[in-house]
Amino acid sequence: MTHYEIVWKVLTLPCRESARLSSEALDRPLAWHDALAVRLHTLLCTSCRRYRSQILALRKVSTRLAEQVDPPGPRLPDHVRDRIKRDILSD
Repeated sequence: MTHYEIVWKVLTLPCRESARLSSEALDRPLAWHDALAVRLHTLLCTSCRRYRSQILALRKVSTRLAEQVDPPGPRLPDHVRDRIKRDILSD
């Protein structure tokens, strides 16, 4: 991507692209020019700023819920769990 293309992308990022990149930024670091484009766009666009804060809030809530909920499926009896721990530690 040329410098001209990068500047053009930063200055003309459409809302749809901003939303896509904001979502991707939750899972991986963005390229510097994409991160800059999203940052500038969200400074100017109330809707995209609101969208970004909503997806960040959803991620935060879902992470907290996942930490509180036991994993699905049957749990091992305590004596079996203790035996496994003992076997692992004895190695």
